Amino acid sequence: MISGMRYLLFILLVTVITISSAQPNLDLNFGQSGIQQLDLGTFDKPICMRALPDGDFLILVQPSEIIGFVDQDLAILKIDAQGNLDTSFGDQGKVKTDFIGVDASHPVDFHLLDDGTFWVLGYGQKIDTNEQPYIIQRYLADGQLDTSFGDQGQQIFQFIGAPEIASRMLLYPDGRYMVTGQTFDTIGIHRELPVLGRFDQTGKPDSTFGLTGKVALDF
Repeated sequence: MISGMRYLLFILLVTVITISSAQPNLDLNFGQSGIQQLDLGTFDKPICMRALPDGDFLILVQPSEIIGFVDQDLAILKIDAQGNLDTSFGDQGKVKTDFIGVDASHPVDFHLLDDGTFWVLGYGQKIDTNEQPYIIQRYLADGQLDTSFGDQGQQIFQFIGAPEIASRMLLYPDGRYMVTGQTFDTIGIHRELPVLGRFDQTGKPDSTFGLTGKVALDF
């Protein structure tokens, strides 16, 4: 939700609509008659969006250059309150990148702080080894990776080494964060297990939580 009690919705690719909370009518001051459609020139899948205090907002997108398993990336778009790309962000309002060290990138969630910095959570896929590690990236307000975090702005980890899928991320006021998802028990009866991990501000596991900062739940 942003100022003026307007709501933002994804339609089809990366089309954005604002709707007044008082009237079920399009806000004609946004985009083209209330609708703004953005095209990265690829097969684009919107993941989620977050609003900035000034009414601008960021959109997390998964573009793919080709149909299929490989060459899936991630992109972040910054849009102003009128629906225009903010050209001061990234490359003319867009940041298109990858999770480093994997063949395919799957963003699932991101968190935006009041100072404009933001975190992206997802998982990667390695074709040769069939690994699916968790990946977190931290960005500065201008769309550049924050190289003071993890390994040049990125953290990559696994819970038990099996294929794993990230789900959500929770930020604490003191800068720590928790990650949730699921891992697959490929040794026993091939169960799916929910997992939690808590980390400090620099990306190191919080040793006061569970076993070395990570917990796999077995109900």
